[in-house]
Amino acid sequence: MLKAPYPELDDCLKMMGEAGRRLSEIGACEGAAGNISICLRWPIEPRTRFPSISEFELPQSVPELAGATFLVSGSGRRLREIIDNPTSNVACIVVSADDSKGKIYTSYDRFFQRVTSEFNSHLAVHYDQILASDTNFHAVVHA
Repeated sequence: MLKAPYPELDDCLKMMGEAGRRLSEIGACEGAAGNISICLRWPIEPRTRFPSISEFELPQSVPELAGATFLVSGSGRRLREIIDNPTSNVACIVVSADDSKGKIYTSYDRFFQRVTSEFNSHLAVHYDQILASDTNFHAVVHA
C-alpha cells in the first residue's frame, strides 16, 4: 500500500509510458498488441489532463471500488506510444457510488474510440487483488 504523498496524475501517466516503452524494448508486444491499466484509490483530479467527460457502463459491478480511478490504455493503441503522448493513448475511468457505472474522462486529442477490449479482464483482476490485499495502487499489464 502506498502512503501519502501519493503520485500525481502526471506521475502515473509517466509510469505507464515507461512500462509500455520497456515492454516494447524487450519484444513483449508487437503493434497494437498489449494493454495496461492501473487502479488508484486516492483522490485525483482527471480533468486537468482529460477534460472530455461521459457516462461509462462498467463491465461488472465493483461496489468496494466506488471512488477508485483507473487509467486504461485505449483500444488499438501501442504501449510504446503512451510515453510520448499519454492523453492521446489513455483514458481515465472513475467508479461512481452506483458501482456499475462510472465516468470516463478522455482528452480531445485521443486516438481511440473506446478503452481496451480487455478492460473487463483487467477490472476483474484489479477487483480480486485489491480486495485480497487491501492495496490502494495496483497495475495490470497484458502483453
